[in-house]
Amino acid sequence: MENLCLELGYSGVLTDVPSNRMEMCATLAWITMLWEHVHKFNIQIQGTLPQLQPAQVNDQTIMEIFAANLDLSDEDLQHLNEIRMFKELVTIANLYAMCSQEAAFTQDMCHVFRDHTWPRKPPNLPPTSWTIRFRIIE
Repeated sequence: MENLCLELGYSGVLTDVPSNRMEMCATLAWITMLWEHVHKFNIQIQGTLPQLQPAQVNDQTIMEIFAANLDLSDEDLQHLNEIRMFKELVTIANLYAMCSQEAAFTQDMCHVFRDHTWPRKPPNLPPTSWTIRFRIIE
């Protein structure tokens, strides 16, 4: 469950993550099917697992911001999540503290703090993944 939360990039309880918006960002497994069903039937699961924490006051997770943008397609959301996992970023504060604006959407690595063991982190991304930057930022 901890890996799924990190893979989705949301803070808080897993059942609060909208499965209809984020399902394509998760690895298909029994835990993702459980997540989809508890969301569908409005069931809450409380656990003792550590949650993704904001880096500072008023910080937000990158994926929560992207998922709230309904102009982004499911495919765009999936590409952005792959970039976020490749860069090992969780929050907006992480992004600004660890990446220059130019490096944020390129294959260049950021200076990250290794607080997490990243599940399914892609070793590299195809050049087409980086073209999404222009549609999001501009």
